[in-house]
Amino acid sequence: MTGATTASFTYDPLARRAGKTINGNTTNFVYDGVYSVQELTGGTPTANLLTGLGVEEVFSRSDSLGIRQVVRDALGSTVALTDGSGAVTTSYAHEPYGNTTASGDVNANAGQYTGRE
Repeated sequence: MTGATTASFTYDPLARRAGKTINGNTTNFVYDGVYSVQELTGGTPTANLLTGLGVEEVFSRSDSLGIRQVVRDALGSTVALTDGSGAVTTSYAHEPYGNTTASGDVNANAGQYTGRE
């Protein structure tokens, strides 16, 4: 099958996602208690997340594109990422059941529909 996506996931003893491999690209996660606060590729940090106390509550993401604030709707879905001046750099549109379309800067933000991957 041409163009098929392959994915596999690993979990730690606390049932948290420790890593994901999508089409051969592996990302591992570092946790601060319940919440993922850092993404790693090959042991090198690629993103840091500033989280709150709520479920999947991420305030900002910093990666190679810079620091991006997360703008959410009432459902918790990410509707935009903004830069330090408040300008929208990436917009998200969500269909029922989570099909998401992004426009603007291409990034690795995984928290989209209802704030989940």
